[in-house]
Amino acid sequence: MPNPLKHAQEVDAFSEVYQVVRTAVVVMDEQTYRIEVLKGYATTAAPYTARCWVQQHVTVSPTAPATPRKGARKDESVTMWVDHPFPSPVEGKRPNMALTQALACLAEQRASAPT
Repeated sequence: MPNPLKHAQEVDAFSEVYQVVRTAVVVMDEQTYRIEVLKGYATTAAPYTARCWVQQHVTVSPTAPATPRKGARKDESVTMWVDHPFPSPVEGKRPNMALTQALACLAEQRASAPT
């Protein structure tokens, strides 16, 4: 069966099409990061790119009327993935190349962070 993503960009509804081909979760300085390696189905110089997220705890407040009702929900903490962009594009000709570059970039960000 042919890969449906190869032809998805031909549909006017999609400006870009990617497939996640590799996912890595790493912990550094008690922060959890998720790196995804993507195969792009467009004419680009590098067929594989990577993107990164960091896990963060966020307090969420429910939308409520000005006067809270009895039993109304209170603020709660949720864990979510937040975009953690690399300073420059991470690309590779193979998935492992993109992942290696992404890991190096993440480690470099830590090394160059102010202490």
